[in-house]
Amino acid sequence: MKQAWLIEALMLVIAAPRALGGGQSPAAKAEIRAVLDAQVKAWNRGDITGFMEGYWKSEKTEFVGSSGVLRGWQAVLGRY
Repeated sequence: MKQAWLIEALMLVIAAPRALGGGQSPAAKAEIRAVLDAQVKAWNRGDITGFMEGYWKSEKTEFVGSSGVLRGWQAVLGRY
């Protein structure tokens, strides 16, 4: 019984890095980082439209805030 538990624990430890994003390619990580860096720069300049460029321009985009859920990229932009 202890061996089965140990084997299951080892399998989880081995699988965890991939499940937590360890399987992303360096190119994908760099692309994500570039979007986030651009958003930080836009936010710090006060460029809200530039900040919003990092988000999906879709009616399915959602923002959750203290007043509830806001739907749609344009609506989220307008909120700012």
